[in-house]
Amino acid sequence: MEENHSVFFDLLSKANNNICSYKHGGFYSLMDKKNVFPKLTLCYNELLPKKQYFQEYFRAVEQKEAAPYIILAENENLILAEKLLKQEGFRAVESWTTMSLFTNQVNYVNSTDLHILTVYRAEELQHWLSVVQQGLFNSSNLETTIFEQLLLNNKIQFIIGFAGNEPACALLAVLNESTAGLYMITTLPRFRKKGYASHLVNYALNHFAQKGITRCVLQSTRSGYDMYKHIGFQTDGRFFIYWKIGKEYM
Repeated sequence: MEENHSVFFDLLSKANNNICSYKHGGFYSLMDKKNVFPKLTLCYNELLPKKQYFQEYFRAVEQKEAAPYIILAENENLILAEKLLKQEGFRAVESWTTMSLFTNQVNYVNSTDLHILTVYRAEELQHWLSVVQQGLFNSSNLETTIFEQLLLNNKIQFIIGFAGNEPACALLAVLNESTAGLYMITTLPRFRKKGYASHLVNYALNHFAQKGITRCVLQSTRSGYDMYKHIGFQTDGRFFIYWKIGKEYM
């Protein structure tokens, strides 16, 4: 999962000149100072970064050069890392379950009225953005040029589902060799509880299997966990997300 994250970060870092990139000592951070996305830091802590690297990351956060949100994998190093983060005012705000599924286990049949397509045109991308803005970012504006650039990259796929003529659900996939990472999976509130998200994910799995992708990975929130288990995803581990407390870090 972390390898797919890193590929996604690499692609994002090249998509817009406004994005600050901080990559040092096991930390990889992207931050758009003007927009809500991206603002996130990865910490590759299988081998815990040295304390000095944490301190350098903390300085970068204070100087607005690194994002004050950080993802840590659950392993034997987490307690030590969490101690350092708490000393600097970071607190755990969310946890994600990492999950994976081999695509040969998928038998896709769309039993809903959902019309699903892969985004190729600017008009389709605007529909995709409208779903993601409302579903994931509380209607905050996203910098469209980032996604317009990502649309040109063959490692990125945008998928959207329409209920009738209305955009209803969406996801983004990052393709890395034989693996696809599924991100930004969301359904608009008025279309939830209809099975649309499940069908969207199943469509993506089948779609990528036909392209030679053998494995799909994702991070699930608590609310999505049962759905992904029902589809067939298996739990691989957990990530914890920490945020530096304070309005100036939002």
